[in-house]
Amino acid sequence: MSTQAQTPLPQVGKLVSVVPVGLKEAALDSPTFRATTLHFSDQIDFIEKWLDGYAKAATRLSCELTALESVVSNFLSYSTHPLVVSEAVVDHDYTLLAMRRCGEGSKDLWSGLITTTRKLESLISEPIRDFIQEDLRHFKEIRRNLEATQKSYDYLQARYASQSKSKEASALREEAFQLHEAHKAYLKAAMDYSVQGPQVRNALDRLLVKVSCDQWREFRGFHNHNSGTFSKWSREMDRIKGWLHEMEGSEKSSKRELLSTRKHIEEAAEFAARPSRELEDYNISTVPYLGSRPISNLNVSKEMRPEKQGWLYLRTLSGKPARTVWVKRWAFLKHGIFGCLVQGSRTGGVEESERIGVLLCSIRPAFQEERRFCFQVKTKNNTIMLQADNQKELMEWIGAFEAAKQKALENPASTDLSVSGKVTVQDPAFSISQPPASEFAADPADSLTPYKRRAWSGRAQYDTSCSGP
Repeated sequence: MSTQAQTPLPQVGKLVSVVPVGLKEAALDSPTFRATTLHFSDQIDFIEKWLDGYAKAATRLSCELTALESVVSNFLSYSTHPLVVSEAVVDHDYTLLAMRRCGEGSKDLWSGLITTTRKLESLISEPIRDFIQEDLRHFKEIRRNLEATQKSYDYLQARYASQSKSKEASALREEAFQLHEAHKAYLKAAMDYSVQGPQVRNALDRLLVKVSCDQWREFRGFHNHNSGTFSKWSREMDRIKGWLHEMEGSEKSSKRELLSTRKHIEEAAEFAARPSRELEDYNISTVPYLGSRPISNLNVSKEMRPEKQGWLYLRTLSGKPARTVWVKRWAFLKHGIFGCLVQGSRTGGVEESERIGVLLCSIRPAFQEERRFCFQVKTKNNTIMLQADNQKELMEWIGAFEAAKQKALENPASTDLSVSGKVTVQDPAFSISQPPASEFAADPADSLTPYKRRAWSGRAQYDTSCSGP
């Protein structure tokens, strides 16, 4: 049977690298990045325990081989040396020949098995220990640094956001740069994690493929007369081994691209988040709150986009007696709807709050709030109080809402949402709805607005009826 050389598929266009996506998510510090790092870290912990158990099992089997060898030798002394008896008892031409052939086969089988088992320490245990002590230890140090800097950054950001507008400008500037240094450290740690993660994954793939292929090579020698398993799977193993060679060949160029992209994104993210050094920018009198003109008069058609996403602080009530608490939420404005994403407390994944149509919302700066850069999103039944990081973000959020309203009125079809070709919500810009996938819906406690629970067909439903402002 002749084998034909495989013709490579033609390459159409330019290959797209997906590596910078993770770096961009790290630069944004998005919920996707935080959920991904948590998931990846949990998986690494799981694979580390599995690798440690695998290496210990291989070492134990290799160490206990001595006791097995004596048992095998005793067995082979019987199977390879049949009784020397006359033909009066057994037939020499058939019976003794069958026993001799079986004995030779047993000797080859057990000798090959013992020889292969002796190599388990070098084939399995040593490479795994090297990977755990080098690659995984370095990754875990990076992960610990990420966790520490993330905790410090979140704490300083919450403290800075809670500062009063009446605080001294010099003190505000000092705290702003203290927060910026924490942000730089966290950004660097996030980038280190995003760069090291793919490298650990490649190293793990390389380790497991090498361990598997090295064992397969020994099995192939051991089963050189066995045409079943080897003939069935050898081509597949050769293909996987070839993939490993290709990966090793392209790893250097991929790493260079990764480090170059990381530097560019990190510098851009740090520059965008850098606070001002001018004291005037922290004085109350110099902060333009748009109080002199209506928000609707903004030239949103050219200056602002109808879509935006980013971190905001949401004012909520908690405890008994109720007290005001500001919680961090990743808010989004897209396709004429406003909502937020949270990291689920049960699953650790990204979950979505209810969706509020922009045509139900009235947007205005919150002059009365003690905190800076606050604005409110008001519907008929609810008022959502939000806080941006700075004046620029405040202006962009207000402008984005106005632009989204204008677009929804001028082109209602632009807000239509569909899943699998079916429209999920009619006129979403003028309604309040739940996410289309219930498994990704956030807990009601994490919603943007208060809710009323009612029983319906044995399931909890939420009354989100609301009309325009």
